[in-house]
Amino acid sequence: MRLKQERSHRWDSRFAPYVYIAPYFVLFGTFGLFPLLYTGWVSLQNRNLLDGDSARWVGLGNYVQLLWHDPYFWNAMGNTVSLWLMTTVPQIVLALAIAHLLNRRIRARTFFRMGVLLPNITSVAAVTVVFAQLFGRDFGLVNWVLGLVGG
Repeated sequence: MRLKQERSHRWDSRFAPYVYIAPYFVLFGTFGLFPLLYTGWVSLQNRNLLDGDSARWVGLGNYVQLLWHDPYFWNAMGNTVSLWLMTTVPQIVLALAIAHLLNRRIRARTFFRMGVLLPNITSVAAVTVVFAQLFGRDFGLVNWVLGLVGG
């Protein structure tokens, strides 16, 4: 009898983590993976946006049209890549330089670190104050509107 209980316990301890994370994967599949796959499916069809029933299968024809026959695609791709390079690379270089400076042994290092972190803290505090005012129990705007409609 004891051996059966030990097996049951081992089964629970082995599969319990999967049961705990299963809701995440269900939500991810529903709201993340399904729209992605459906968009891929729709991209292989020729559709009229005004008439949902007029879908015609064209396979990779849309991509062939886009890559080799659209005069604006490669211009847009070049603009996107150059904009990405002009914004991302300087941000990474600047962030690494600031991180290096803040890790050096300098006077008032904590003061400078707080100067970098303070904007993050103040924005959260400001949002907290705004939502506290909106949802205030006695004088909040949301409760006032709900009172007008009978809530």
